[in-house]
Amino acid sequence: MKLSKRLQAIFQMVKPGSVVADIGCDHGLLPIALVQEKVCKWAYACDLREGPLHKAIDMIAKYDLQDRVIPLLRNGIQDLPEGIDTIVIAGMGFETIKMILEQSFSDLHKYNQFIIQSNTDVDKLRYWLCKHGFSIVDEDIVYEGHYYQVISFSYQGEPIMLSEEDCLFGVKLYEHPLFRQMWEYNLKKASDILQQIPSSSLNYKYMEQYKNCIEVKLYKK
Repeated sequence: MKLSKRLQAIFQMVKPGSVVADIGCDHGLLPIALVQEKVCKWAYACDLREGPLHKAIDMIAKYDLQDRVIPLLRNGIQDLPEGIDTIVIAGMGFETIKMILEQSFSDLHKYNQFIIQSNTDVDKLRYWLCKHGFSIVDEDIVYEGHYYQVISFSYQGEPIMLSEEDCLFGVKLYEHPLFRQMWEYNLKKASDILQQIPSSSLNYKYMEQYKNCIEVKLYKK
C-alpha cells in the first residue's frame, strides 16, 4: 500500500514488533500498511465515529487483514485492550490531542511510544508533553501541500522544561532538509498577517514576536 508522505513519516517511526493503536484511524491505512509490511504482527484502527470506522472496516476487508487489523469504536485511548504499546494520534488539532491525552492521563505511562502529528500549535504540544513527563525521541517534517511535523515521544515520568525556542523549532529538526524552507514559509505568512491586522491588537504583538523569533533563528550570525 502506498501511503501519503505524512503517514509514511509516521510509519517510519514505528518500532518493529510494536502493537499500534491508531487513534482517529482515517480509513485504517496506517495500521494496514504496518501489518502488510510486517512492522507489526497486528494493530488496532480506532475511531469514535461509526462512519469513518466502517470505511476502515471495508479497507481492512479489501486487504484480507481482518484477523490482524482490529477495528475499535473508541473515544480516544480510553479502555484500549491490553498489549498495545504504541499510540498514534495524527491529523487533529492540539486542543483535541490534549483532550485525548488528559482523558486517560493516569494510563499514559503504560505505553512505550507516542507518535503525534498535530495540525495546530506544535509548540504547545511539545511544551505540554515535556511538562508532563515525556521526552522527544524523534522528529520529522514532511511537505504535502502543507508542512507537517511528526514527533515521537516516550514517557519518562519527570517533567522536562524545554526552552521557548525548542518548543517552537523542535529539538531534533535543525539539520532537517525542510527546516529552513518551512520556517521561511512561516515567516512570509507571519509578515502577510501583520500587514492585515491593526498594530494596536494583541494578535499583532504576538505575531510580531513570532516573526522576530523566526528571523533571529534563520538569519542570526
